[in-house]
Amino acid sequence: MKKLTEAKQSILNLIGQSLPNKETLMKRSKYVVPFDIDGRKLFYNTLTGECLIMEENDDLQETILYQPGMDISEELITHRFYVKNETDEFKSYCGLLSLLRVMQRSDDIYYFTILPTTHCNARCFYCFEKDFHGITMSDETIQKTVDLIERKHGNKRVWISWFGGEPLVGIQNIRKINSELNKRNIPYASSMISNGSLFNEEIINEAKNDWNLKMVQITLDGDREEYIRRKNYINSDHFVFDRVLNNIKMLQKAGITVMVRLNIDFDNYQSVLNLVEKMDRCFEEKDGITVSTSVLYQEQADQNSVELWKKALEMNSLFRKKGFKTVQKYDLKAARAYYCMADSPEAIVINADGTLFACEHCNEENRICHIEAFKEKDTKKTAVVSEIEEKCHDCPLLAICTDFNNCPNRLYDCRAIKTLLVEDMLRAMLEQKN
Repeated sequence: MKKLTEAKQSILNLIGQSLPNKETLMKRSKYVVPFDIDGRKLFYNTLTGECLIMEENDDLQETILYQPGMDISEELITHRFYVKNETDEFKSYCGLLSLLRVMQRSDDIYYFTILPTTHCNARCFYCFEKDFHGITMSDETIQKTVDLIERKHGNKRVWISWFGGEPLVGIQNIRKINSELNKRNIPYASSMISNGSLFNEEIINEAKNDWNLKMVQITLDGDREEYIRRKNYINSDHFVFDRVLNNIKMLQKAGITVMVRLNIDFDNYQSVLNLVEKMDRCFEEKDGITVSTSVLYQEQADQNSVELWKKALEMNSLFRKKGFKTVQKYDLKAARAYYCMADSPEAIVINADGTLFACEHCNEENRICHIEAFKEKDTKKTAVVSEIEEKCHDCPLLAICTDFNNCPNRLYDCRAIKTLLVEDMLRAMLEQKN
């Protein structure tokens, strides 16, 4: 057998096990997930991040009777591909998670998602903010935002994600926040989620040099006609699609990574297929552009979403064949203390009205408090281990998944869908290795 990825050593240091010194019945860990990808059998350990590629006639049986001196790779045991038959693996995982959170606990916040405005120049039918009342951040809230960053970043490098609305509709507020951070000698880098229509050469240069913009996510969702229909821009023209493609080229040329987001449903699948060819012709140079396919948010809880995810991931393969890199929904980083910004104490969202949220889905469940009420010694409340849902206790993907029960990203059949997502990640790694 060969290794596609190595185990994360820091995890092994915490949970690695020694070889038994007597005959012992052992079971394959429930966190070891088998995959058959293009005729190749893989075993991926979601707890440690290690992935094994089986050679011909290799396999990992569900149980083994271990005897000292038997012909077996010791790492299959020391790296927890096998555990003692009586091991309560869920309890072991909870203990590991608690320990990781104690070790990584911090009162610092250094990842800030900032909405300079909730206004937008588009009217996407699927936007979760479409019914929000438009707000532009006031000068007072800007000062309080910078005060919070200065107070909580703990001398760590600040990362700002500009969100909205369309962030560039609030460009003056971005400039004001940038100016205040510079006055206080707070260095930062930034990213942005944008529709891409308002960029021009001047703004791109400013974003790169003043805002230290490293990455922009731009949604396309189909070819020209479908894009114009879905975006439903205010005062739009027929050339907006080509303008966005040209802006992507300018961002790429400036050295700013562009993640092209494709939200897929049954209505636009064929249009996105057409976009694959369009993007291949438009971008002869693929470096600096990544593609992220996803099922439309509103469709993810639908019973047909599994088939949609299969189509979305087929699209990933098509883009990779054209030379584009695709963004994987999961990686092989093994178990971690925090899964996403919602449960991480080091990330927070600042809405245009000054309300603080746990994640960018700015709903009441994720509301923390108003920025004025967040005091110097306050920390962001995060999910705790006891909140893991009952249905997740036996899931082999738990170690790389959301482990709390109030996540807004509800999937219809999360285990089936996330298995597909992990399989796509492994397929991409095999393609790269070959």
